[in-house]
Amino acid sequence: MISDKGLQTFVHSRSSQLAWKQKHPSQEKPVLATSLIPYSELLALRERLGKPNILFPQTPLPPGMLNILANDPIIKKLEYSFHSFSMEPQSIIFIKEIIRSFKPRTILELGSGISTVILSDYLRSIHQGTSEDLNYVTVDQSAEYLNETRKMLQKADLENFVRCVEAPITSYKIEDKALSCYDLREDLLHPALQGCKPELIIIDGPVGGGPTGLPFARMLTAPLLKSLSSPGTIIVMDDAFRDTEIEIMRCFFHFFF
Repeated sequence: MISDKGLQTFVHSRSSQLAWKQKHPSQEKPVLATSLIPYSELLALRERLGKPNILFPQTPLPPGMLNILANDPIIKKLEYSFHSFSMEPQSIIFIKEIIRSFKPRTILELGSGISTVILSDYLRSIHQGTSEDLNYVTVDQSAEYLNETRKMLQKADLENFVRCVEAPITSYKIEDKALSCYDLREDLLHPALQGCKPELIIIDGPVGGGPTGLPFARMLTAPLLKSLSSPGTIIVMDDAFRDTEIEIMRCFFHFFF
């Protein structure tokens, strides 16, 4: 990334400048016990339906769906109530299934909140007895959100396990355009991840696509982290049925991967 009057020039082909540890690939081939919609079918469905954000839910979750995590030990301990900025329970359950199936040891989450607490606790629980080299790092541009997450982590006895990183929003220059994203500098993430490349990246930030978000704020998240990822790293994006995220995924596949 090259400084240019307050902008950073995005360089897709940059190589890592620091020494990163890398997990040896597993010989196992786990399969998720869930149904996935192929991206090509999602695009075709979106085009057929026509209306803006037609696939993205516009109404609050009904109580029954909000309660599917009611028995989670973290929810019980914190007496937490989901709100509009929380990752939805079904998304958290889906990511727990990924963690259970693929057993990553290092997770990087963009965005912080109740998902950070539940998923980091679950990561630690499935690696009982071998937790010394586990890493869970959460990144957020908001000091306020990070402080709220730290309070929940403390109540859940996870404050010494999860590392919180404040990464301000910065602008990146791509040819003649400017896009906003977290400042995901390698020298900021390397110590937080203890030099371990993430095997699971959860994209739930920056806040983007909604009325209070930055347009296409997640466009550069995966490309910026590509050189810091292991072969086979799993990338999960929340709000994936929103039009902006659908377009972001299209750009991921077409331009960056």
